[in-house]
Amino acid sequence: MTFAQIVTEIEHLSLEERLKLMEALTRSFHVDLRPRRKTRKVSALERVRGVLRPADGRIPTDQEWKEDYLNHQSRKHQ
Repeated sequence: MTFAQIVTEIEHLSLEERLKLMEALTRSFHVDLRPRRKTRKVSALERVRGVLRPADGRIPTDQEWKEDYLNHQSRKHQ
């Protein structure tokens, strides 16, 4: 069906049918014109690492972990 034939057919539709057609076209445009985001597949492990990463980005040393744990225990049992 050519564009001219479609236009001719549209002119024969009722107002309600034309409104439904317009809604369908609007939805179609919305899907086609929506900006596409380039997404990179991220594994679950990478997401968990991101959550567990310290705010300053530096991973504490074993000695710092031990000191932090001892401080936590001493505060907990005061």
